[in-house]
Amino acid sequence: MIAELLQRRGAVFDVAVFLANMLLVWPLVNLVKRTQGEDPVFAGLLLAAGFLHAAGAYLKRRPLHARLAARNCPEMGAGGYILFLTLSVMHYAVFTMCIMIGLEGLGLKGLFGAAEPFILLGCALVPTGLAIAALIPPRVKEESTPELRTRETAADILIYLSTIIILAWWDGFWVEYLAAANRSNMLMSILLVVLTTVPFAIFYLAPRMALLREDYTRAQTWINAAIVMLPLAARLIF
Repeated sequence: MIAELLQRRGAVFDVAVFLANMLLVWPLVNLVKRTQGEDPVFAGLLLAAGFLHAAGAYLKRRPLHARLAARNCPEMGAGGYILFLTLSVMHYAVFTMCIMIGLEGLGLKGLFGAAEPFILLGCALVPTGLAIAALIPPRVKEESTPELRTRETAADILIYLSTIIILAWWDGFWVEYLAAANRSNMLMSILLVVLTTVPFAIFYLAPRMALLREDYTRAQTWINAAIVMLPLAARLIF
């Protein structure tokens, strides 16, 4: 059972994010709450999230597809293309915001003059483009080796760190703002949990995109995503 779980890296990722959300991210969340996300330290972390994710997505491609080939996983269907196209748009929006808010928090807004919006949009394309590339099988097929498995572990850790930073921003600023607006009404808070499903997909499922390729067809994957959302739901309601 445990060996099978460890082979499904997306499930391990979900468990690690859930535990981090419960135990580890509070210092970051509290930092965001106190500063409304404008602290230079957290601004630097937001920029780092883009670099971490880009590096992780770059490292992920070869070992991912070697492992999928070894398991004879089917090619992506029409539903998968629609799903990942949607997540790609969300992914680009998330990292565009990370770069823009990160530069603003460091006092670097306006550094590039009139060309700044185009430069920022271009920079945000890097992590998103590499994440999309990670979904595309390389032309030369490879067998899964210990070296590739180690490479994939490093990739997952980098993507994990990036995701934790993004979720801390979401949890510390957006969720706190929404919860404060609805604490007086339990019914509205429960409704808010439903309405925040799409934003949650933007801040969690989109950064998880490279890992979602192997297990998006499994019902358990979406159950796991709902479980990861439970701490968020509890904070919104209570």
